[in-house]
Amino acid sequence: MNSSMPPTRTAESGDKQMTDSPAGKRECAEKWLMLAGSCLIIVLLLFKYVPDLGTALYQNQVSVLASFDAYRGQFLQPGSVFYPRFLGNYICYDLARIIESVFRSPDLRLHPLRIAAAILTPLYFLIGVSVPVFRGRLYQWRGFLAGYLLLFVGGMYVFYPYDAPSLAFLSLGLAFLLEGRLAAAWLCMLLTGLFRESAFHLVVFVGIWALVTQTLPVKLRLGWTLLFGLGFILEYKLVRVFFPGAVMASADGRLHWNLREALTGSGLLSLTTLVTLSLAALFPIAYLAAGPRPADPALRRFLLLNSLAFPLWIVFYRLMNGNISEFRLLWPVLLPCVYGMALTAPGETVPRAAAC
Repeated sequence: MNSSMPPTRTAESGDKQMTDSPAGKRECAEKWLMLAGSCLIIVLLLFKYVPDLGTALYQNQVSVLASFDAYRGQFLQPGSVFYPRFLGNYICYDLARIIESVFRSPDLRLHPLRIAAAILTPLYFLIGVSVPVFRGRLYQWRGFLAGYLLLFVGGMYVFYPYDAPSLAFLSLGLAFLLEGRLAAAWLCMLLTGLFRESAFHLVVFVGIWALVTQTLPVKLRLGWTLLFGLGFILEYKLVRVFFPGAVMASADGRLHWNLREALTGSGLLSLTTLVTLSLAALFPIAYLAAGPRPADPALRRFLLLNSLAFPLWIVFYRLMNGNISEFRLLWPVLLPCVYGMALTAPGETVPRAAAC
């Protein structure tokens, strides 16, 4: 799609002039205020709304952010479906242990695990929005930030330590792919795979990119697709050698390819599933309703195919025993729509953004 070109001295000089101007300073201040507000919303959800306690209550369990034993039993237990998603699990746990060594409180809401989650989750959010907000020349950054925040907060009804970081690095990988920086996107795919197997989505994104891009030789496009696919498979296998776990959270930890059940099963008719799918469907519908965008034809075809693929992803998740009533499960599917809505349409221009 877009070729990646290093910034010229002229562009760098223009960015500096924009930043030093009164308008640039106001825009930088606006960016940081909106980012600070977004992070405070995330912290408020964790400390005030405590969604993990509600989940623990109706599941008759102990909250994973209120007990080290409960956290270890769910996320650090070899053989569980969560164990191979190790990096986010251990980062949160180790940070909580450090916090415990210097701060303790009888207040359930001030458990070291919750404090660690409140530190890490906004940080992951900032990583996920960093390219479009701070250095993306293709985006209406305000629209992107609003869409990403809506997507992010919509999945915070429960806490899993690998969700936010996997979305963050998947977002970085998609941003680099849209810029044509395939090597950087490949590294982001590997980073995502250390948190969750949703790195598979970047393999699919690259496959769609190879299909719609006409400016590069076919062999090069196929080569990149193969590199992403092999990288994902090798990492997936290696992670499960050192961090063994079930493939899926089914009764026997195995996949059951039942297309009839996927298309007509009772799980599709629950209220939470219907509401979740309705909310998720608004993202591709909003992108399609906004009209053809962006101006680049290859980018436009790429985002259009990703939006139209939404029903196919639902079937895929059902075949993989995924619980599609979980909105957070659909984050990777909806992410291209957030990027697409922030890109400019033909004839539109993005006001020169300050390089804060």
